[in-house]
Amino acid sequence: MSKSRYRATQASFGLSLLTVGLILPACGGVKDHSSPDPAPDNSSAGSSGTAGAGTANQPGAGGASGAAGASGTAGATGGAGGTTSAGAAGAGGAGAGGTAGTGGAGGAAGGAGGAPVPASGIVININGTMVPKEKAIVFVHFGHSNMVGRGTGNTELHNYFFNTQARLWSYDGTQFTAAKERTATEPFNPDQVGGGPGMAWLKAAAALAGPDYHFISVARAQSFLNTSDWQKGGPLYSTLFARIKPLIGKVTFAGAFMMLGVTDRHLPEGDWPGFPARISKLIADLRADMKEPNLPVMACDYEIGATDPTIKVGSPFAKIVQPLMTSLPGKIANLALVPVDDTITMQDDHHFDLAGLKLWSDRGVALMKDKGWLPWAR
Repeated sequence: MSKSRYRATQASFGLSLLTVGLILPACGGVKDHSSPDPAPDNSSAGSSGTAGAGTANQPGAGGASGAAGASGTAGATGGAGGTTSAGAAGAGGAGAGGTAGTGGAGGAAGGAGGAPVPASGIVININGTMVPKEKAIVFVHFGHSNMVGRGTGNTELHNYFFNTQARLWSYDGTQFTAAKERTATEPFNPDQVGGGPGMAWLKAAAALAGPDYHFISVARAQSFLNTSDWQKGGPLYSTLFARIKPLIGKVTFAGAFMMLGVTDRHLPEGDWPGFPARISKLIADLRADMKEPNLPVMACDYEIGATDPTIKVGSPFAKIVQPLMTSLPGKIANLALVPVDDTITMQDDHHFDLAGLKLWSDRGVALMKDKGWLPWAR
């Protein structure tokens, strides 16, 4: 045989062997995956193909690589979170040599914004913060010039009265604003300086509650005017109730505190004995309109520290009205008198200064606590 023909024959034979080497491993690889397991193992890598045998001086072709393991099973979806936590994402099942499984979706967050749902199911929007009805606490307050406030001295207390504090609000019937004195500004004299008891009352109440409570002042006060001027049907009552009405059913009314009595000296003397009846009707109408029949009422006791000759202790007016004021708790349910004595200091002959207003407010809130009238402590 010629050398050229021998080489051609040798090449042809080597090619045949190469073809066999390629086919056999491939068949071996198929055989490895042709018998399914009872429970497929998606995490195993495919076996490597067997190397083919080559002829002399010719390298055998590498066997085909086995198929990569299937993707790992996706992790289970995380359970729904509680009222404050989102569910954790499920872990992906990673296959060895296979593609990692996709992680399970995270559980849905529980509750609106992670906040617990209030017992009533009612919330109120206070300047963008959704507050449960049970934690939106409203104090209604009204009265004469001491409720408006004349306190200007006691500079060490200016921050307490005239600066705002988180979660303390005033509400005027349409909007909430950060509370500070005056909380009961006279409409005809909005620029007059001086503090009243509203801010001190809010702060005293807040100091006894948790940090997630909001305290709201709804106020109306005016100098000089008396219990006849405050009766239902008149402008004072109507203005006060117009500020209260939008909140009914949406908040918790903790109580009303009032300063009325000494201005009844401006009535004819023959009307002085009617003081308890006028107060009783005012409170009954307010409770009925607010749909709060048991609303606590904290009334200012007689201003025994006053030196104004028309109202000071021993004056003709005081001899009639002071004992009538003392009788109010026995005539009106859930009414208490906030004590006034010579430790309640005065700005002038009958207006409390800031120290006196703070002390009076502290006493009033403490009295409510002692009687079990604070909503969060009932």
